[in-house]
Formats: sequence, C-alpha cells, structure tokens
Amino acid sequence: MNKPVIHEYLPKLLDQNIPITDEDIQLILASIGFTDQERALIRLREMCRTPRIREELTLILPTLLQALSDAATPDGSLINFERFMNSVSQPEVMLGFLTENPRAVEILVRLFVGSQFLTEILLKNPDYLERLTRYNRIAEFKSQQQFYSEAIAATRVESTSTAEKFDILRRFQRWELLRIGACDTFGLMDLKNITVQLSLLADGLVQSCLTILSEELELPIDDFAVLAFGKLGGEELNYSSDIDLVFIAGENSTQYWQLGQRLIKSLMESTSEGFLYRVDMRLRPWGRSGALVTTVDAYVEYFAKHGRLWEKQAMLKARVIAGNQKLGIDFFRRIEPQIFSCDPEEVRKNVLDMKSRIESELKKKEKTGARSNREKALFGMLSSQLNIYKCQTAPNILPFAVSIRWMDW
Repeated sequence: MNKPVIHEYLPKLLDQNIPITDEDIQLILASIGFTDQERALIRLREMCRTPRIREELTLILPTLLQALSDAATPDGSLINFERFMNSVSQPEVMLGFLTENPRAVEILVRLFVGSQFLTEILLKNPDYLERLTRYNRIAEFKSQQQFYSEAIAATRVESTSTAEKFDILRRFQRWELLRIGACDTFGLMDLKNITVQLSLLADGLVQSCLTILSEELELPIDDFAVLAFGKLGGEELNYSSDIDLVFIAGENSTQYWQLGQRLIKSLMESTSEGFLYRVDMRLRPWGRSGALVTTVDAYVEYFAKHGRLWEKQAMLKARVIAGNQKLGIDFFRRIEPQIFSCDPEEVRKNVLDMKSRIESELKKKEKTGARSNREKALFGMLSSQLNIYKCQTAPNILPFAVSIRWMDW
C-alpha cells in the first residue's frame, strides 16, 4: 500500500492553469505511484468536460486517488476509470452516486485491477455498478434450478420474440458473471465455489435456451437430453471456457436434429448483447462426422464396439445438464460397465505415456513458470486414466462414486 494521498493540494490536479511541474502536483502523483505522471494528469483533467463534472470529480478525488494508490497498476486502473466515465450517459449523476457511495469507487478499482473481462462487462453495462453496490445477496450460492427459474422469468416478463428472449438471456448471463466475478475478486467465495457457480449458471442457461426453443418449435423434450463433458461436466468452468455438449434421444433422434442445431446457434450466436458460450460437439460418437443427436441404444452400441480409452475417460466427468434427466441417468447406468472394461495393461501404458508427456511439458515451462492449456489438459487426462485404473483394481469404489456424480441433479 502506498502512502496516504495528500488531500490538501488535490484541487490543483483539476486546475488547467497549473502546470505539471508544480511541486504539489508532482508530490501527489508520485505518492499514488503513476508510471506516466503527465499522462495521468491529462486524463484526470480531460474528464472535466463541464463545470458540474469537475465539481463532482473534485469531491470523489480523495477516495478515487486512495483507491488508485492501493492498486497494483494505478495507470491502467485510471485508464479504465476514464473509459467507464465515458461510457456513462449522465456522468454527473454517476459521479454523484460515487460521492455518496465511496464503497462503489473501491469496487470499481478492484474490478479494474482484478479482471479486464469483468471490466469490459461494466463498461458495456455501467448501470450494473449501482446494482452491484446495493445488491445485498451478492455472495448467494445459486442452484441450477434457481439460475434457470430467474432466467426464464426474465424472458417471460420483458420479451415477445425468440430473438429478444435470447438477448435477455445474454444480459442475464453478463450480470451473473459480474456478480460471481465480484465474489471472486473480493474473496467472498473460494475457487471451487466460483467454478461450480459458473458451471451451474451455464446449466441453467442451456436449459433456458432449450425451453424457449421447445416452445417455439412446439416439440416436447421428454425424450431428449443434453450431456456436458469436460470442464462443464466436471463443474470446473471458468469465465471463458468452451462448453462440451452431446445430445441424446430415447428413440427417434431425427426429430430433434433441428432442435439441436437451433440450440447450438442460440448459445453461440453473437449479437449486440454478446454471446452465451462457444460450443464444442466433437465428443459425440464419431466426432464431427457423427449424427448431431444420437439415440441411447446407438450410443451404447458405439461405446461397446468402438469406444476408445480417451472417450471412456471423458465419460467420467459427464453429467446431464438439460432436458430429460432420467433419460440421461439411465444412459449413464447402461454404459457404466463398459467404461471400466478396459485392458489394465492398456490403461497402465497410457498412464506412463501421459506421465512422460507431462514431464516434457513441465521442462519446457521451467524457466517461465507458465502452465499451458495443453499441459492442464494432460493433467486432467492423466487423472481420468488413474481413476479408471484404480477402479479396475478396486471395483467396489467407483460405481458408488460415479453413480453419485451422475445422479447429482
């Protein structure tokens, strides 16, 4: 933490007639820790576009500069504060709010420092700051059902067309990402709860999109389910993760092809409100060349005849996130024996090969200390292989563990 900001001379900062060479101004800027003091002073003065703005900015200067002083990157945080003020339609009103709510200034600067992703959400939706400051349940842990209920309720109240409903979901997602991100930034939730909340938010939004499309197409979804794999399946989603999905049906899978295509489009399509998620469907049987929706019988047969070790590993993190939950649970129960029917020597060989690849990746990163996404994926695959190997040597432990996971809905 830097030294307290010298309040006595603060009005000089916004006085265009006082040069940067003024001793008091240099003392203030130096105490904050700006790298480019001249540019920082120019930014502060350029924000004073009207006498009213200058008056309001003068009032919050002590709080703002103290927050910037405590920030790891005062220059970058001031840039984002300027961008934030430029994004507000009534800057005088926003500055008045900040004057009355010093805590909001701290929230702003902390978010600026902690995440450019969250900063961009605030810049696009500056009204979220007041909502975030006044929201008294910011650290509430929400279930998938709660996310879904709130999202669908919003579409029922505000919209008419399907396109408008999806834009409402995009806005709903942005607010929830900001709320969860604020909990992350201020230490109100630990990492595990953050990733679970991000995952349950995705679950709720996928179910919301599915409900909207089912109603529009007048197609019941009592014989259709969405499975999640990878980070979403393992409830380990981060703020920018793709989501790995697979669609299954009980019998007539072709009737759900259009629904599946529309669901992917609704999640990936970008509008002025942004997009929901990047979707990866390559984990379905036969990958890109396979049918978009697979019947349970066809999937079980594929797994028995063609299922590769990595596909069995991937299934350990899979779960049902939307559609008919019972259909998905029954599917997992049917393929469970096949997941652990691997040749132990094949699993052992894969574990050793993976260990060698991870060690190679680590050696490349020793100098920088960085960890690549590829390396993280290798660790995940190794973990899955070890789980399969353990279950073959102690078969009584896994059916229970996996069944609990697959039944967690």
